[in-house]
Amino acid sequence: MSEMEYSKAKMISLFQDLQGFNKALADRAQDMSDARGNLNKAWNGNEAFVQFDLKYNDWHGEHEKMLHVLDKVAGAVENSLHRALGTDGKIGDGFAGI
Repeated sequence: MSEMEYSKAKMISLFQDLQGFNKALADRAQDMSDARGNLNKAWNGNEAFVQFDLKYNDWHGEHEKMLHVLDKVAGAVENSLHRALGTDGKIGDGFAGI
C-alpha cells in the first residue's frame, strides 16, 4: 500500500497563492477594461476600435473562463485540506482511549 502524506502549511500556502493569482489576474482585467474605455473615447467611430473590441471580447471571454478554472482549483485544494484535517481528527479520536 502506498503512503499518503500532506503538508498543511504547503496546502494553505498553495490555496493562498491561487487566490492571489486570481486577484492579480482580475486586477489586470480591470486595467484592460479601463484601457478599452480610453481607446473607445479616443477612437470613437474609428474602425480600428471596432477591430480592437472584437479581439478584446475574445480575450475577455477566455480570461473569464480561466478565472473560473483557477477559482475551482483553489476550492478543490481548500476542500482537500479540510477533508485531510477531518480524517486526521477522526483517526486521532479513535486512539484517544488508548
